[in-house]
Amino acid sequence: MEDKTKRIVIFLGSLFAAIIFVSSYAAFGNNSTGTSTTTTVSSANTIPVYGSANAVIVNYSYSAYVGVSNKIELTALNKTLGDLEANGSVSNYVPFNSTSYQALLSGINAYQLYTYLSNALNATDVSVGAGAFVNLPARVNMYYSAGSQVPVAFPEKNYSVYLTRVFPIGANVPVRIQALITTRGDLYNNQIRLSEGS
Repeated sequence: MEDKTKRIVIFLGSLFAAIIFVSSYAAFGNNSTGTSTTTTVSSANTIPVYGSANAVIVNYSYSAYVGVSNKIELTALNKTLGDLEANGSVSNYVPFNSTSYQALLSGINAYQLYTYLSNALNATDVSVGAGAFVNLPARVNMYYSAGSQVPVAFPEKNYSVYLTRVFPIGANVPVRIQALITTRGDLYNNQIRLSEGS
């Protein structure tokens, strides 16, 4: 009798666990990506929105792409990057294509690199692009469907965007914003993508 009672208790416990598993699986929108989440809002209840804003540059990544439009200046660019590596401003640089290098920065940021190269070479021939960390306005008017507008609040944090032309830290740069929001108008799971331009 005692063994039979144990088997019934184990069976009921297993059944209860299975019901909990199935109900939680359904509640999370049958998400099969393998990532865990702590919210019950499924992506089916989100709305893609787009807009633009002026973002403020707060820092740059340690990687920059340096190029010259005139191949005659490529030797001078190579030598200048070598000098920067020797003084510790650049930790390494490798060819990216026939007219540009990828430089890993250690003592300067991407805009300081641009300033230095512009002074050392012909400024009109030099281009520097890099990943920038930016702050967005606290609230941006975003658009969805057929031009309908909704204000969206963005948390105060650094967002990343690649800039083909670098600017001083603290400068404003126009960015395009794509994001997912909930039906309440809140940013969903920090799903946001920035690109250069207005």
